[in-house]
Amino acid sequence: MAKIQQKYNRPLWLAPPRFTGGLLSIATHRLSHCGVNPRTIQFRELTAGCLRKRTKTKWIAAPERADAFHAEIRKFNPDFIIINDKAALYYITDKYLSLALTRGGIYYYSLNGKQIPCLVIDDVRKTKTTDTGTWVLTHDCNKLKRWLTGTCRPEPEFEYEVIETAVQLASILARFTYPNAIYTCDIETSHQMISCVSYAIYQPDDTIKTFVIPFIDTIKPDGCYWDSEAEEIAIWEMLQRFHVSHKIYACCQNGQYDMAYFFRYNIPIQNYFLDTLHLCHSIWTEAPKRLDFIASMTIDNYTFWKDEGKEDAKEDDKRKIKIPQTKEGLGNYWRYCSHDSFNTLLILRFLAVAICRPNLKWAFDNYIMEISQQFGPAFLMSMQGIKVNKEIQSDLHMKWLDETDKARTDLLTMVDDPDYNPNSPKQNATLIYDILKATPVKRGKLARSTGEPFLKLIQTENYLLNAIIEQIWATKKPANNASKYGNARLHNGRYLYQQSAAGTETGRYATKEHQFWCGGNIQNVPRDARIMLEADPGYVLFERDYSQSDAYFTAFESEDARYMATMLSDKDVHCVHAAQFFKKTYDDLYAAHKRGEDWVDHPTKGIRQNTKRVVYGANYLMHGYTLFLTMTKPAVVETAISLGYSDAGSWDNKPLIGLCTKLLEMYFTMYPALKPAIQESAMLLAAMATN
Repeated sequence: MAKIQQKYNRPLWLAPPRFTGGLLSIATHRLSHCGVNPRTIQFRELTAGCLRKRTKTKWIAAPERADAFHAEIRKFNPDFIIINDKAALYYITDKYLSLALTRGGIYYYSLNGKQIPCLVIDDVRKTKTTDTGTWVLTHDCNKLKRWLTGTCRPEPEFEYEVIETAVQLASILARFTYPNAIYTCDIETSHQMISCVSYAIYQPDDTIKTFVIPFIDTIKPDGCYWDSEAEEIAIWEMLQRFHVSHKIYACCQNGQYDMAYFFRYNIPIQNYFLDTLHLCHSIWTEAPKRLDFIASMTIDNYTFWKDEGKEDAKEDDKRKIKIPQTKEGLGNYWRYCSHDSFNTLLILRFLAVAICRPNLKWAFDNYIMEISQQFGPAFLMSMQGIKVNKEIQSDLHMKWLDETDKARTDLLTMVDDPDYNPNSPKQNATLIYDILKATPVKRGKLARSTGEPFLKLIQTENYLLNAIIEQIWATKKPANNASKYGNARLHNGRYLYQQSAAGTETGRYATKEHQFWCGGNIQNVPRDARIMLEADPGYVLFERDYSQSDAYFTAFESEDARYMATMLSDKDVHCVHAAQFFKKTYDDLYAAHKRGEDWVDHPTKGIRQNTKRVVYGANYLMHGYTLFLTMTKPAVVETAISLGYSDAGSWDNKPLIGLCTKLLEMYFTMYPALKPAIQESAMLLAAMATN
């Protein structure tokens, strides 16, 4: 290994207790991979026995042991510290923070009159338990190398200004009329109103001008920051002109939120084609897309700031986020908003350069496609939503509430407990596992899970469990529909939703509640609730689905000759596979499918339907147990019966799981090139995530 000249020669790695063997090996291997000699770093475990319970699931370092910890640090006299232990993080920052939130961040530790830089590294075990663990650790080790060698990326220090007068804002904006100026902006909202907006403008001298414009001041009697209506109007008019300047380019982090409010306030932004969330997603599809995470990966002098600015703010519900109620709290709140814009601009400086590199042309193409989708059809759909027939919505609401009341009455009678709450996972677990003696599905911490996939498996144990679990669902599901859809908040009589082109790893839109805190996930509206949605005059609503699209993609991506031939034929691919699995003739299967006969198309008994489940599981490299859980036990039993095992209804889970494994193997036998191709793709993606 080539020797590197280090700026810091006594780095100390504060490791968690029992940081030996495999964990130490992983850390040293990553350091070496990134060009840092592990022998130059002291690895020490200084906090054994220091953690104690803070809540049932959270731990905190014992404050009374802080002096002993600091004494140990002084013995080593480091000039740089790597914090890889949550107790050490508490002692150094003097507040409870998690490694996961603060990783990649720089803090400073006072030692002998000097400020010692400290870099936070997340739990090394995540390299084994998460898809992005090794990739994240590699980035952090590269950042460590830059710090140790004094080659950090040049970054201006954070400074900001609070706008107090219209004249002050006019003076600032007048300076930024040069061509191709770039700015970032961010809003904070409360009660569906913009409470403040911040801007960070990149200047020709490589500095950043950051300022924040407040609109709500909780200290003043009327809650308005501006003393006169005329001055506030002047502020909005200046922002309106600034936003439509043809000379200036805008950037946000997840700008669909900000743009929705800017449209609502009639100050839309022109020249908006830069978005750091979509830049990040186009390069690192599987990585988290939070602003603080992207900042931790791209800013060398980054410090986690998302815990600041809202310390004394309260939240009645997610629609009514209250801003701080004190002068100091408001100051921190405005600083927090300014920090968002400032860090977004630093992120943009890095990502815009990175994505223009020739070796990342694929990412650049991803971005062009994604940003066009996000602020084209996705944003248009999000802002228009779908018209709701309020009369039908009200009728559905009452219907679901009636169903819930009746089902709850029957459930309380069945369990003989008037205080039983079917929405309590704890009470459900006590009833199912302790009272009814159900056999837990042993899957790690989920051994006593009350999730639906596990309960579907458990309810097959006996008729009593089946009846109780069905009654729990009969109580919960109508209540859920009444809350989500019957009582859904509308905007001007319309069901709004967000459509995100960056919400999945495949490019498929993801959807959730709208930015105005109304509507919901449009993709999950159940069939019996869709009747309340209606088309606008001159339009129609219809459902569209690509037939067998997954199979086409899998066949041609794997280049399996037999699979491609199957897909290019005029036959129904699911009937082809079912004929192979169940030893039926294709013609008989297809004819029965066209007639909708139960033995082919029944949701649980149909051999074509169960074949689709097997193929789906195989294409995702599921093991037999996972396929068993996703198919559910009743479907696997019916599959076994259709294969000739007439006594399958009396089987326990083990032979049924074995049957699932056999079906997966049969599928891969049909297409011998398929499994190696899927495995190779998985390995390639894993390697890309690591590098």
